[in-house]
Amino acid sequence: MSGNFTVMRFFGDHMILQSETENRVRGKAPFGETITLTVSGGSGNRVLTSVSNEKGEYEIIIPPYPPSFESCTLTFSCGGEKIEFTDVLFGELYHISGQSNMELPICRTIDPLDPKIPKGSRFIREFRVPVVCCFGKDEEYDDFQGGEWKCAEGNDLMYMSAAGYYFAEKLSEKQDVPIGLVNTSAGGSPVEARMPYGMLMELGGYEEFLARCTVSGYEKNKAEADREKYGKWCAELEKGDVVSRYIFIAPPEFTKCSIPFYFRDDPMLSGFCGRIWFRKSFVVTEDMDISEAVLVLGAMIDADEVFVNGVSVGSTGYMYPPRIYPVPEGVLHRGENTLHIRLEVRQGRGGFVRGKKYCINLRDRLIDLSGEWEYAVAARGEYISPDVFFQGLPLSMYGALTAPAFGIKFKGLIWYQGESNDSAPERYYELFKAFVNMYRERCGYEIPVIFTQLCNFDDPVRCVVPLSWAQIREQQLRCLDITNTAMAVTIDIGESNDLHPINKRDVGRRLALCAERLIYKDSLVPEDIFPLSAELIEDGRILLSFTDTKAVRMVNDPPKHFELITLEGEIIRPSARLTENGLVLRYKSENAPVLLRYAWENDPVKPDLFSNTGLPVTPFRLPVIQKALWKEYFIGNGIFVREYYPLQQDNKCAVILSHGYNQNLESTSDIAAALAERGIRAYAFDFCGGGSGSKSIGSGIDMSVSSEISDLSVVIDYVKNNAFPEKLFLYGESQGGFVSALTGAQRKDISGLALLYPAFCIPDQWLGRNPSKMTGPFEFMGFTISKKYYDGVPRYDVFEKLGEYTAPVLIMHGTSDSVVNVGYAKKAVKAFKNAELILYEGEDHGFSAKARKKEIDVISEFIYKIILR
Repeated sequence: MSGNFTVMRFFGDHMILQSETENRVRGKAPFGETITLTVSGGSGNRVLTSVSNEKGEYEIIIPPYPPSFESCTLTFSCGGEKIEFTDVLFGELYHISGQSNMELPICRTIDPLDPKIPKGSRFIREFRVPVVCCFGKDEEYDDFQGGEWKCAEGNDLMYMSAAGYYFAEKLSEKQDVPIGLVNTSAGGSPVEARMPYGMLMELGGYEEFLARCTVSGYEKNKAEADREKYGKWCAELEKGDVVSRYIFIAPPEFTKCSIPFYFRDDPMLSGFCGRIWFRKSFVVTEDMDISEAVLVLGAMIDADEVFVNGVSVGSTGYMYPPRIYPVPEGVLHRGENTLHIRLEVRQGRGGFVRGKKYCINLRDRLIDLSGEWEYAVAARGEYISPDVFFQGLPLSMYGALTAPAFGIKFKGLIWYQGESNDSAPERYYELFKAFVNMYRERCGYEIPVIFTQLCNFDDPVRCVVPLSWAQIREQQLRCLDITNTAMAVTIDIGESNDLHPINKRDVGRRLALCAERLIYKDSLVPEDIFPLSAELIEDGRILLSFTDTKAVRMVNDPPKHFELITLEGEIIRPSARLTENGLVLRYKSENAPVLLRYAWENDPVKPDLFSNTGLPVTPFRLPVIQKALWKEYFIGNGIFVREYYPLQQDNKCAVILSHGYNQNLESTSDIAAALAERGIRAYAFDFCGGGSGSKSIGSGIDMSVSSEISDLSVVIDYVKNNAFPEKLFLYGESQGGFVSALTGAQRKDISGLALLYPAFCIPDQWLGRNPSKMTGPFEFMGFTISKKYYDGVPRYDVFEKLGEYTAPVLIMHGTSDSVVNVGYAKKAVKAFKNAELILYEGEDHGFSAKARKKEIDVISEFIYKIILR
């Protein structure tokens, strides 16, 4: 029976299982065999049994055990065979995941010039799952494909997740229980990498890629093609390289340079691809201890090999890791020594990262290696495209790294990810929320989720889109809307020149604080501080309030990271002063600010705001609220209009708001007033005969989609000829959204459309009806109309018509809409040339007050983005 009896790979020596809950163990055994599990130690022995089913599978449920530092032994028996796991503990088990900053081991976070090694603990343990990519449509495993439990001791400690370890260390101290970590992180993986095929297809935007990657042999064929491509590239370099083979015996002519530097700053090397040598001589004096010399050479782009006195002492194959190379005994000598670096540059972005240390550490002193160097080009090559990075692709990390976790009971999910979503930051909230919902549904319980907000970073290679990390942080802030979540802010502990900052101690401890507050309900852990509002209190002064104003501290005077934005695009740097009511920002400008930004950049070094406990306040953006006024009047065709305008009037833009079927302007007045408070002039109006309570002249029996398009056109012309806005937007709800969309498609003077659950269903609902039965006025949805409504329904393909509109479109729709199926919004977003769809989970036709409040912020942001770009 050997080999036919197995236990899931997650089980092993030194394992930690979640206490106070049932734990399921699965495995394989011949059909009909009885499997016995004996749990010994702790509170005594317990025997559990199961019988293998016709598929050769079994499952045993381990009943709840209390947390304990006393270890147990798990012995599985079947048909005379035994599998035994020793030193098993019950404690708190956390799933830690994300990308490289969660994956980063402790050894990568030790400063070689100031090493601080954590003490470790045998009661903190990690199960690190090897990275295995899966691209099958239905490829999903119920067990990890490998992995081994390790205790946080000795050499094993150095290869544990640094952020995970420090999280566990802090939590273990506070909760006094063993902490287990199941680590499924994978460097460079976006959140989409953790999603199944069907979910990605439903989200949309991945269809073309999924059609390619799910073809059998995709990964193998791509990898072979990349190896062949790189092999040819290297062969071409070798052909042209007449320098490298003689570099130590007959060196070529060298050119002076100064390290660190980026090749882009040197006209001779800008855009260089190929192989290049660097050389520097340094002197070791008689009084220096050379017994444990270590080279510290910052970071290089892309791959390097380093030689001391002609002997290779280390190499790195890609740009990110720090170059720390111990020098073998006997290689270094007193007197003059020569250091050579062979650098391979593949994508034309070579260099030595600025702000890093370049030196040799001789225990009791350092020899500085920055400054003057020499270089010699060995061979120039063509630009070589990067290899396919499989774990950075959608779907790749789902089957083998994510799905197997569903069957394990965890206390919580600890997440550090977002860097690889910076190419489309605006989708992060949607994607992360979808991932969390899927994960919880598959686990069968609402697992607490604690995530890390991205730290500060200024990409030295210029691969990161400007402001993309600021946008990701804002999206992560929105993710706190997801129930049972918490966020650790790390804006102050990044490194401008390093994607992988070494301070993971504070990251882990802040994640632990989140767990203490969210999971363990520790009332002594202070709540995070968030901004509430920014209000224009008088000319030149804005009051910024917080959830706990008295706990806010401003550490920079004057502040470095506040910006006020006007509709003209002017950026104002205000002064700031803390008062008992909040932070008062003072500015000088003739134009009223409409937007406040704090730390709104990729790399806001030394942020301004902290709590009195030393934790940073999250970066944020807020609309600047000002007093709004309104007036009412009639315009042509007897249309009744209510105009909302900001106290600080501005003709930069205007919005016209169209209500839904059997409604009136009061249904959009909250949106109109809120827009005016944000500096945007807004016009709400009643369609003629558009609904109950309408003040416009007309009756419902004359109303139709066609008549409302005419009404809206009258209002548009009035606003353009009287307010002269530089940009004009249309907002519409339900039928008003349908009318606004068709009107926008007919005209060329509308800068953007914001549509709330637009009724694109109207043609389908009406064109199949029998008009001969519409002989007189009749009631529909509580309102009296006539055959004119039927006659006014468009006979053309409305979705084809939408394609004629090229300006930006924002569609907002509830997933539980009982009047207009959300499928119409999904179809419309594809029909428009430039549209975004935001889904509101669980919302019906007619949003809740909470959703309505979010909608106002979303619309304002949509308009600001168009005006200020």
